[in-house]
Amino acid sequence: MVEPLCQWVLPREVAVDADCVAIGVARGISGRMLRLLAARGVASPDELRLFLADAEAGLHDPRLLPDAEAASLAGVDGAGAGRTYPRVRRLRRGWV
Repeated sequence: MVEPLCQWVLPREVAVDADCVAIGVARGISGRMLRLLAARGVASPDELRLFLADAEAGLHDPRLLPDAEAASLAGVDGAGAGRTYPRVRRLRRGWV
């Protein structure tokens, strides 16, 4: 008799929080999708709201980076003086 080399591992059944179901119904998300998200770690209402939020909501303000002001001014000064940066010059010549 042939013995199998591998054994199937079926995923466990995941219970979806009632608040997540309410959020899903309000957003038009199916129960199957909510179960899939819960199985992948998006199980609490706060995590679901964060997952469904606009991508821009999770970004930080780039002006808060150190020396961001100096970098933005250097870019403006360089563009105004007709200077190009090495990467831009390579792309214009067709080097990639």
